[in-house]
Amino acid sequence: MFSLNNFIRLVNAVLLEKSLVFVGDPVMTSNAILGLNSLSYPFKWCFALIPILPRQMVDFLEAPLPLLVGITKQMYSELKLTEEERNNKIWIFLDEETTQVRFMPNE
Repeated sequence: MFSLNNFIRLVNAVLLEKSLVFVGDPVMTSNAILGLNSLSYPFKWCFALIPILPRQMVDFLEAPLPLLVGITKQMYSELKLTEEERNNKIWIFLDEETTQVRFMPNE
């Protein structure tokens, strides 16, 4: 699913408390988020961890705190975030065929 380089960068991002947003099928995104969270053991994620973000809480993505969140492809297409807000997060696009990871521009 992930290349070794992307996988190491994602684990590093979790340990550095960066914001990660997974986009894709609800089951796949929640599994990826919970699995990545469990890999950080013995450390604990102290911020918002939402395997599937409810549509009513989509504005939560604008929060200035670290997030570990999953959203559906439809919710992603409806997002109205500025370029800066999009660039302040790591976006992981999960697909049955490929996985794309968009890291912050300064990484």
